[in-house]
Amino acid sequence: MTTWNLIGMKHHVLICNGGSCMRKGGEEVTLAIREEIAMLELDGIVHTTRTRCNGRCQDACVVIVYPEGVWYNGVTPEKARELVQRHLRDGEWLEETITYRYEEKQGLMMKKWKVALFLCGLVVYFTFTGSTSAFAMHIMEGFLPVGWAIFWWLVFLPFLIIGMRLLIRITREHPELKLLIALSGAFTFVLSALKIPSVTGNSSHPTGVGLGAVLFGP
Repeated sequence: MTTWNLIGMKHHVLICNGGSCMRKGGEEVTLAIREEIAMLELDGIVHTTRTRCNGRCQDACVVIVYPEGVWYNGVTPEKARELVQRHLRDGEWLEETITYRYEEKQGLMMKKWKVALFLCGLVVYFTFTGSTSAFAMHIMEGFLPVGWAIFWWLVFLPFLIIGMRLLIRITREHPELKLLIALSGAFTFVLSALKIPSVTGNSSHPTGVGLGAVLFGP
């Protein structure tokens, strides 16, 4: 067994050699990374390790760089060489290929645009899959026509972005509020699914939004 002297190492690169990654070129990615490190004479500051599955098979091939805590997805041999040149040599992360990055207070965090893309995907799916048009407000009454659904989504989008940024700031400054925020969101969702009688017809949405404003500010 080889024993490496790791004194002076600045980066530890974990290269996934699990089943899914190997089927998508994991061996070639491993060789490309190691060859590029040798060619650029980075052997003294970069140590590489083959790993088994890292639990992100949908992102194959996966490469993880520490101590930064950056998880790269869909790495090809070409992208692997670029990773060595830009990240390991020049200190420039490959932003377009990152799935997770380490944040000091939050730990591993998914890139914000990927979260937004996932939410948009859900909206598109529920808008066009198995829905029947109805001039109604609640899911139990049917779905809005596609045109109106898109219109109200566009109106709502700026408030979603502002709200997400506010929540991120709140949880960074006060991590202990995460559980309370989750419970408030669940409470608001349940209220929104119910018909609570009021003079104007329904008060579930303002009741839930009001709760959030009282607890976390407008």
